[in-house]
Amino acid sequence: MSRPMRATRRKTSRRKPIQPKLLKYVDKFDLPALESVEVTEQAVKDAGVVYLSDGCREEFLGKVESAKKMRLKTRRLRRNSLDKPIIKERGGWDKVEITFTHFLKTLPIHAEIGTRLLGYIKGKGGTRWAVDGDRDGDGWYVFRLSVGRPTPWRAGRLLVSR
Repeated sequence: MSRPMRATRRKTSRRKPIQPKLLKYVDKFDLPALESVEVTEQAVKDAGVVYLSDGCREEFLGKVESAKKMRLKTRRLRRNSLDKPIIKERGGWDKVEITFTHFLKTLPIHAEIGTRLLGYIKGKGGTRWAVDGDRDGDGWYVFRLSVGRPTPWRAGRLLVSR
């Protein structure tokens, strides 16, 4: 005697749909090593900065920076995001943190009007900051913001990192 066939239910996958990566590679460039380079008003001006926020002045002007030769990369945000997912996708602070001097040297490379840059930089006291560079018709406007702020970075902004 044969057994009656049972109706079987198909198992459905409950996996979340795969999201495309948050950051899209744009380009790379090499910057020279820094040996005890002080961030000065002249260096800021030479980079095309027309406005440096008080927070940037407080944290970065007068700071002496040293770094090995770096290959920096720019990646475009595909969608709005807070800091934590950006840092996580890049592989943590070791990959995302750059110097303020290297950030300044990046500005002339991406000098098209409307460009928006983001860099993660350690200040004088060791606090890590998000640095926002916005290119307008007359030059760069650069601001310091808290990492972890509740406002997301908008899609299209370029992240400068290692």
